[in-house]
Amino acid sequence: MLSIAQSATGYYCFQWISTEKGPRIDKYKYVDIQKDINSPNILKKIINLFDPTLDKKTISLAITLNIKNVSISSFKIDERCNLKNTIAWYESTVLDKMFLKNHEMFYYPINDKRNQEYLVLSIENRIKENIKNMVEELDFNLSCLSIDIFSSAIAAKQLFKI
Repeated sequence: MLSIAQSATGYYCFQWISTEKGPRIDKYKYVDIQKDINSPNILKKIINLFDPTLDKKTISLAITLNIKNVSISSFKIDERCNLKNTIAWYESTVLDKMFLKNHEMFYYPINDKRNQEYLVLSIENRIKENIKNMVEELDFNLSCLSIDIFSSAIAAKQLFKI
């Protein structure tokens, strides 16, 4: 597995294998490229600089995006309201048609007993499609596309004050 995590100043690359004792890191490198993930051929440049040691066709690729590549919001709903209807109202009233046309939307319940609240994440279609196209061109298997705020590394840094 090859994992690439975007930071504000570059990309962290890990080549690792899952074992019974946990992940085994075979290679690690920080790639100092200060271009956005949506830049042309950026994945190819990162992977060439990282130079993974496994056959490309056997490598699954996990990409963690910097939070600047997504939009985050939330909304609360009355427990008597239907979620599907509320999402339709939110999209037609709060968001505009152009935003909806250009973004993929994701809704996640926030586990809060007092409120029925939903986290709303969106990613531009062009960013997601560009990543998919670059991954296909490189003949990798995209196994995960996530954002840094949900990364276990971020949680560990905050928990252990690293």
